[in-house]
Amino acid sequence: MKLKDDEYIDKLEFVKMPNVQKPQWRWILRKTDNNRFIVRAPKTNILIKNLKYKREKDFKDEMLLPLGSIIDPYGKKTRKWKKNKKNKKNKYKYKKTMKNKKQ
Repeated sequence: MKLKDDEYIDKLEFVKMPNVQKPQWRWILRKTDNNRFIVRAPKTNILIKNLKYKREKDFKDEMLLPLGSIIDPYGKKTRKWKKNKKNKKNKYKYKKTMKNKKQ
């Protein structure tokens, strides 16, 4: 039977680490006996689209994932940043009606 944490092994995931503002990409290799993950971070100047190939030369050395890290903090479906879209026409109409009420 597969545990929930085992679904991340040998996958490239977005990880939110303590004392770091933005989540970062990590390649999760395996799990230790005390339930900590061993991960590899990508080197600088490697494109995100090329990380999926998991080439040896694209990643740094292995390290333990810090305690308190959250794997995939935004969920599988919501990795893109969402912007608040406000309709400019509605703003304009609102301002126009406010001017009319003042007069």
